[in-house]
Amino acid sequence: RKWKLFLYESLFYAKEYLKVPAQIGLVIIFLNIFLAFLLSYTTNLQGAAMALATSISSIVYACILFYLAHKKLNLIDIHQLKSNGLKLLIPSLSLIAWLEIMQIKACHNAIIAYSQYLWFFENHSHLFCLLLTVIGGVFTYMTTALMFKSNEFKEIFLKPNH
Repeated sequence: RKWKLFLYESLFYAKEYLKVPAQIGLVIIFLNIFLAFLLSYTTNLQGAAMALATSISSIVYACILFYLAHKKLNLIDIHQLKSNGLKLLIPSLSLIAWLEIMQIKACHNAIIAYSQYLWFFENHSHLFCLLLTVIGGVFTYMTTALMFKSNEFKEIFLKPNH
């Protein structure tokens, strides 16, 4: 999310609209402070209220810059964004499904029990479970991204070196 925010700010700086991100950023700072106080005093989130306020403020900032970059600068193709967004959403949902499956108690217990038969992992069953979750998650995401022909995935991993 941070790199997208940087990208939107860079669009404005490249077009020499220097005041726009600064003015919006100032408003976002006050929104962040307001949300931090509001969430701290109205919820029992404690320290997480600050993180949630910052996340909400960052999302609002990115959305405002995106809207302005699309409407004012006409630099963003919404149709391509929708197509690419769906191609990224499906692999992300498959990763979430994998992680949810790995959290099911029966699945977790089966992995722990199976790890007892593996040489190195017989005394490190939780490490085996963690490795299986991470490696399986990466495999699930990459396989789904390849199946749906994600443009971003191709640019990052399948780009020939010149």
